[in-house]
Amino acid sequence: MSHKGERARAYILAHPDETKTQQAIGAGVSEATIALIRRELVERGLLPADRKARVVNGVSPVAPPAVPLPSPQPPPGMLDHTAMQALADIASLEDLDDDEVQKRMLKQCIRFAFDPQLHADTRMSASVQWGKLRDAVKAKDLGPGPR
Repeated sequence: MSHKGERARAYILAHPDETKTQQAIGAGVSEATIALIRRELVERGLLPADRKARVVNGVSPVAPPAVPLPSPQPPPGMLDHTAMQALADIASLEDLDDDEVQKRMLKQCIRFAFDPQLHADTRMSASVQWGKLRDAVKAKDLGPGPR
């Protein structure tokens, strides 16, 4: 079964009293997918055939097994945080000289600026920072020079 199918199956079993439309929205799949999976669950005896027979005198005729829902994707802002945290955790940066750190920061700014998974504000900040670092390198190279 595909990842979407497994997610839909888990959602249907966790929310058997919802309509197909509600289950489709909750699981992030189409209503047709929900209908196919519900039919399969009814055939396996994991879901009653008649929705009205689900709760009789406060007792469900078929108790769905406890299936954990798949973990949701992190919000887009967390990708930025994760990327920044990964940089902060690099221990090898402590042993580098300033020029090497500056070169690596330039490369990382370029990576962030062109990474479509990061937020647009993060990408723009990386682009601005890249420009500032590049200008600092040029200013250092164009300085008064040796006497």
